[in-house]
Amino acid sequence: MLRRALADRCRNGLARGQLCADRVGKLTVLSMLRDVVTAEYKDDYKIELTFDDGARGVVDFAPYLQRGGVFQRFRDIAFFREFRVDEELGVLTWLDEIDIAPETLYAQATGSPLPKWMTT
Repeated sequence: MLRRALADRCRNGLARGQLCADRVGKLTVLSMLRDVVTAEYKDDYKIELTFDDGARGVVDFAPYLQRGGVFQRFRDIAFFREFRVDEELGVLTWLDEIDIAPETLYAQATGSPLPKWMTT
């Protein structure tokens, strides 16, 4: 995955949350990497997340049920509740098979916009 490769390269020399620039192929990517540090199940398809900068918020994952693909597994609430934080990568993951970019989760949890590189 591009994010993992970028994150690995950026984190070698930078602290979490710092601005990172890296060249991936012909594309230069600038991003503010945010890590998920804690996750707590609330109810239904809601998880409260805390990020490395101290920001926190609740993300409602119910809309992911409509996306299909790997997210169809979320329809099994028991599976959905089996998430964990991968501390090395700073991502929320389900059985190390499904993860969602922490930048996406940060935007959903805090109401802030997605990084520009994710919307262009």
